[in-house]
Amino acid sequence: MAISFGIIGVALAYAGAFLVSRKSDWREGKRQAIGDAFGVLFAVALFVLVEAVLYRFGNTSFTALLLQGSSIPVAVFVAGACIGMAYEYVWQFGYHSWYYPSIEKRRILLAALPLFWGIFMLIMQDTYALLRVAGIGAFFAASITALLQGALIEGINLCTRSWVYVGKSESLLTLVPGWIFFLAFVFILLFNRLFINPFGF
Repeated sequence: MAISFGIIGVALAYAGAFLVSRKSDWREGKRQAIGDAFGVLFAVALFVLVEAVLYRFGNTSFTALLLQGSSIPVAVFVAGACIGMAYEYVWQFGYHSWYYPSIEKRRILLAALPLFWGIFMLIMQDTYALLRVAGIGAFFAASITALLQGALIEGINLCTRSWVYVGKSESLLTLVPGWIFFLAFVFILLFNRLFINPFGF
């Protein structure tokens, strides 16, 4: 049931985001708001999907740990939020590598960024764990996680434009290494080695 919900949710989010991006007769604010809403649907559906698949094939997940009374899911979520906001401080505010159109208009929406970085951390850890269950080594599992989730997340952002890269950050030569090092290795390998390895992989 949860796997089906996740797949349908991701598919609907992609389809909706694409259709909204084609609505040239809509005012920009309306198109941005609805596009962002499909982005939120995508994030939630993707999280549900990887959680359900991991539980199905690995007999574990953050949801299962939480229901067992473990504090690990909360700790990993908070860590993801903190790392993500550190990246925002350096790369968005410091180097102006990207910006969020909706946040430029409503600064209060900055408060939602930690939530999405926390969910992102859980998604990355789930995907990595799935690849480890499949027998893939740690380095390659982290790299594949970055490439797979990078393609999915950046793919829908091409339609929603929830964030916009600036300057050199727009190039694939910058994005791909950035996803592999700053996101996969820091959010997964370094974090798992130095702090918490949530699933023991």
